Amino acid sequence: MRKLAFRLLLLVSIVSLSGCSTLINWRYSNSLPQSEGQQTVAGLKKPVYILHNQYGVPLIEAENDADAYFTWGYSHASERINYMEMMRLTASGRLSEMMGRSALGVDRFMRSLEFTKIAHQLYAQSSEQTQIALQNYSNGVNAWLET
Repeated sequence: MRKLAFRLLLLVSIVSLSGCSTLINWRYSNSLPQSEGQQTVAGLKKPVYILHNQYGVPLIEAENDADAYFTWGYSHASERINYMEMMRLTASGRLSEMMGRSALGVDRFMRSLEFTKIAHQLYAQSSEQTQIALQNYSNGVNAWLET
């Protein structure tokens, strides 16, 4: 009788947990980036296609560089905005704004490196083509944030 009760309990647990997973996936599926269908995004000059390979990696097909960089920023933000924000705060020595007191040591270290100052200098010294590419990428990130 104990074996039967144990097997029944095990079966009910498995069914419940798999059902719970399905319910959670359904409930939060709208927080995942769109991977099918069409979407209209202001800021593109021509249609752009994003395909995902078997590993979920987005592959961007665009007719011009500006749209490719814009779409790269948009796609990157849709999948990794939390990581991007954390890296931005880390680089500027402001991680403790997100992580609290425990990150003050990291903030002090990053500020001592003057990473933000150096990044601004490198941007100013980069070619016009590089600056345009970075601006288009940034425009794509901001377009996603506006959605």
